[in-house]
Amino acid sequence: MKTIRLISLFARVALLVTMGLGLLFWIAQLFVWSGLLVLLAQIDFTSIHEGFGTFGVLGLLILGSVAVFTKGSRLLGAGSMIYAFLVPAFGLTQSMILVGNLHWLIQAAHLLVGIGAMVLIRRMTGAAIGGRAQHMPVLLLTTTGRKSGKQHTTPLVYLADGDSFVVVASNGGQGKLPNWWLNMRESKQAYIERGRKRLRVSVQEANPQERQRLWPRVVACRAGHEKYQERTPYPIPLVILHPSALVCGLQGDLDP
Repeated sequence: MKTIRLISLFARVALLVTMGLGLLFWIAQLFVWSGLLVLLAQIDFTSIHEGFGTFGVLGLLILGSVAVFTKGSRLLGAGSMIYAFLVPAFGLTQSMILVGNLHWLIQAAHLLVGIGAMVLIRRMTGAAIGGRAQHMPVLLLTTTGRKSGKQHTTPLVYLADGDSFVVVASNGGQGKLPNWWLNMRESKQAYIERGRKRLRVSVQEANPQERQRLWPRVVACRAGHEKYQERTPYPIPLVILHPSALVCGLQGDLDP
């Protein structure tokens, strides 16, 4: 997930530089600042502008591609990929549209297109990191390996229960507990990410009363867990994650 954030960061910076240079060039043309125009020509403004723009659009294309594979975010991802192709097409053809005194209109539209790309990048980052699966929100659960001591991150759909999050240690009905639950069953501590927030959580297995209340909601949201339970020789644990602290602001399938 760090890779997704890095791609998002580089893409946004590239688009910001692209729009900044474009706006600077536009202002220089508007007010006929010959000195600034000469300077921009000397530094090969066009190549720099197009180069940074290419990096930004490529980032949007990558994030859109990743989001396409996140169930529930496919439409947004596909739309962003199409938009990523439209941005350079618009930039390459703008000099042929509304030439003369009205050319400023197409330049303003080009700036708005760039802003739109930045907005989509932020949304794609959330979709690629979080998103939804089978119409359920997804969180990222980070646990520490009980043997290796290394951190492991797992995407899980969850059920909101007040301020807490309920995930199901079903392991696809394989009859064995998932590693993420084994990792935190004793430590009772983990981290989750939802969108741009990273939270420290305390971990609790639902007691019989809580299970009786929550299990029907779990099955109603994702009926597959009823079949998983039929194949599992023990009650599938319902794990309740209670947020205890906001670790940092960053920019969500019950376990299959």
